[in-house]
Amino acid sequence: MPFKIDCGIFITLNPYVLGRNEMPSNLKNMFRVVSMILPDVELIAQVWLMNAGFEKPKQLSKKICRVFSLANEQLSSLTHYDWGLRSMR
Repeated sequence: MPFKIDCGIFITLNPYVLGRNEMPSNLKNMFRVVSMILPDVELIAQVWLMNAGFEKPKQLSKKICRVFSLANEQLSSLTHYDWGLRSMR
């Protein structure tokens, strides 16, 4: 069965997380490697707040991101503490 032109297959991996393995080379050869950059957390938070109906999402997203940034810098650096987008959500 041939591939359809309007279909895509994506594999996302984060091999740097503890306990995860790298993709096997036989699979790696079948896919094109694409590097990702860090997301704009403030913009994502702003969209989430706008979607929830907040009146001033831009100002609030700046404050929320600053709180999470300070928490990441100053609180415990144990691996089970997550101050990224997942916990912000």
